[in-house]
Amino acid sequence: MPLYRYKAVDANGQASNGTMDEASARRVTAILEEQGLQVSSVEPAEPAREFLFRGGRVSWEDVEFLNTQLIALTRSGLPLAPALEAIGKELRRGALKNVVDDLHSALQSGKSLSDSLERHRGAVPPVYIAAIRAGEETGNLPAILQLCAGYTAQMVALRSRLREAMTYPVVALVMMAMMMTYLLTYTIPQFADVFRDFGAKLPALTMFWLNTSEFIRLNFGAVLASVCVVIVAVSFAARTEQGRYVGDWLRLKVWGIGHAFNSVSMARFCRSMGILLSSKAPMDTSIALASATCGNTVLEAAARDAADSVRNGMRLSQAFESTGYFSGLFCWLLQVSEERGDMDQAFLDLAKSYDETFSRVSGVMLSVLTPAILCAMALIVVSVILSLYLPIFTLANVMSGQ
Repeated sequence: MPLYRYKAVDANGQASNGTMDEASARRVTAILEEQGLQVSSVEPAEPAREFLFRGGRVSWEDVEFLNTQLIALTRSGLPLAPALEAIGKELRRGALKNVVDDLHSALQSGKSLSDSLERHRGAVPPVYIAAIRAGEETGNLPAILQLCAGYTAQMVALRSRLREAMTYPVVALVMMAMMMTYLLTYTIPQFADVFRDFGAKLPALTMFWLNTSEFIRLNFGAVLASVCVVIVAVSFAARTEQGRYVGDWLRLKVWGIGHAFNSVSMARFCRSMGILLSSKAPMDTSIALASATCGNTVLEAAARDAADSVRNGMRLSQAFESTGYFSGLFCWLLQVSEERGDMDQAFLDLAKSYDETFSRVSGVMLSVLTPAILCAMALIVVSVILSLYLPIFTLANVMSGQ
């Protein structure tokens, strides 16, 4: 197991520092709190080297590839260290190559596969590391790798469906913004001088687009700078803990879209819980690790609260219900599975259910958004065309009156 260094304070205010071998930092915290200590920090005693993370996080596609290679190696009975060295030579630069190269070095030095992966907790999903550790401890690593194969494939598929669902609206909005920029900065200004020589009052719609176009042309730099400042400010806020929490809360509350985001997050959480419980990981540890895969800080915080309640003796279904963020049906199904004793399968079934819900909701969302965006673009174009032709009709009336 990896070695963690902790700092804590006892009930008398005396500092208590030391190290502990445990499966995770959260497990170290739980043990220390059971001893009546107030934990101030827990960190790996052997931190991962900086160069290992130059490539950033490992994607689920990379995890799926690595897991497939590990399945083949365990089946063939080949030594992992030299085989990973050969795999590393075939990879391009990036996060996965950094991980594989260091796995080879760590295994050669006598570390276990899970301890070697633990050095890359910032790059490799913690759920995957915990499953590998459970497989090693139970002597059932090949079976756990097979479970992980289905898990990683489903996570890749879910991410792909989410990307597909978001692609069209984003592309359509970008195209709308480009079209509006062209109309306001090029098309409308060509008619502006002609309309000013009419000597007649222009329609309100025409004046609106003329004034808007002139404002943007005269203040294009300021408008562009303001847009950039807003984008940078929102991006910066989204990287803060409070900003991410507010953004995730809004995503869950937006009508229609919120249901889709909730389904994605719950599918990830339930699938992670299923794979961890199938690996015989402790319930509180499973919840803590699975919560990190939600992709939503609101649900992640709620799941961590549920883990604390379970650690204090509350039933799992009651712990989730007490947070107020998990549906009544979800909690009821957990209560039934608690009585049957098949929690791992229950979470996997729930994951499939949330997958189907997301597919259905995203399909409805796209069927509504597609015509809505097209109608909005058509209305804008028609509005601009009318604003350009209405003055011509006004001029014709003026000339006929003369």
